[in-house]
Amino acid sequence: MRCEGGRTGGPQAAEEPRGMDAREVRALARPDGSFVEVCSLAGNIRAFPNHLHDHYVVGALYASRRALAISARELHVLEPGDVFLVNPGDPHACDPLDDEPFAYRCANVPVAAMAALAGPDGGPADVPERARATGGAPTAEVGAVAGPSGRAADGSAPAAPAPRFAVPVLRDPALFERADAFFKRGAHEGAPALDELDGLLRALLDAADAAAGGARAYAEPGGPVAAARAFVDKRYAERIALEDLAAVARTSRYALVRAFKRELGITPGRYIAAVRVMHAKSLLEQGCTPVEAAGLAGFADQAHLGRVFRNVTGLTPARYRAACAGDAS
Repeated sequence: MRCEGGRTGGPQAAEEPRGMDAREVRALARPDGSFVEVCSLAGNIRAFPNHLHDHYVVGALYASRRALAISARELHVLEPGDVFLVNPGDPHACDPLDDEPFAYRCANVPVAAMAALAGPDGGPADVPERARATGGAPTAEVGAVAGPSGRAADGSAPAAPAPRFAVPVLRDPALFERADAFFKRGAHEGAPALDELDGLLRALLDAADAAAGGARAYAEPGGPVAAARAFVDKRYAERIALEDLAAVARTSRYALVRAFKRELGITPGRYIAAVRVMHAKSLLEQGCTPVEAAGLAGFADQAHLGRVFRNVTGLTPARYRAACAGDAS
């Protein structure tokens, strides 16, 4: 575990976004029917417990210092003016380091949007074939990402290649300003905003690769944890007992819990809840009611969904559904 703190020559504390509500979400529709969520949060110093997403998170921190823990392997200190990047399936937690009001903006980017940036062999689509073949152009690490475990729903090989961010934090004033410009207008301009987002994502991928010195991001671990995650990705709507996961992983319950905590920083139960929240979000985006989403995503009832959903996202299921429908009130 390493800690990246202490600013040396980085950007000064950024101005807090004006006009930000306590929580605001805008949904930017893509041609394939998926959504890019553009979110704002201010005036809230709550901690976000260890959780994960099936999408990428690209964010900009405006106020307060935060501790960002990634996959129980790294701890980063976020300063105002930093850009933070989270890959699908990477468990992460974010805790306050001071008592200052918290303010950030982020885009939750679906895997399809990132996969569209890659060519048929996983390299950037705008890099000539000969350059990719000879290694003449630096590219982001490519990992096939489908579900949160990085595998297709049936546990087979991933469905489509998508690049991964090689580092989770970038301290670059120019990139912060570019991200800030998108967040301020990106949710209201349709196709031009999507083009602007693609350009921003390419720039962030390149910068993350450069910061990592060409090193690969974390590879999906094999062994019992990978087997258990693939099972959950497929059977999340059913009742899943720890004994079931241990049998699939061919290990004991206690060994599996220890392996999850060691590799992901969360228990199998927390992983199951996170996967169910991700599927509930997708159902709400499609117009399902919270009651319907709760049943289809594997929650005991609407109240159970509401408790877990708000703990992870900061929103109630009903408010999230309204935001995706274009009503952020």
